[in-house]
Amino acid sequence: MWVLVWVALRYKSGRLLPRKNRPFDDWAIVDAETCAGKKSLFLTTILEYKPFAEDERIWGLIVGCFDVLYTQSARCVHVHKEQQKVWPRRDGQIVAEKSELDDHEFLALFTATEVWVQLSNNLE
Repeated sequence: MWVLVWVALRYKSGRLLPRKNRPFDDWAIVDAETCAGKKSLFLTTILEYKPFAEDERIWGLIVGCFDVLYTQSARCVHVHKEQQKVWPRRDGQIVAEKSELDDHEFLALFTATEVWVQLSNNLE
């Protein structure tokens, strides 16, 4: 996802934007910890970057996919918290929701988004 954002916001009309107009060039040159901080900031300010996006469909894909990531992250946090306070049911069984999805389940979260389906249908 990060590569899609980085590439999509570097070009306009097929041409590489001038360095001052490429918002994420420094992602490639900073250390991992700083890059993670910049990515976290992006997640909370994503809509501020819309003016950099040339293609509405790609921007929609970016926002839709990051919404999936945000939602999945929040779900994992919730599941982890719930697992910390395990309560048996009346019948004595403990029911636990898995916090990690397998690769196919995770990919399906993205491919089921409306924008992904629309873009896929346009390719057919």
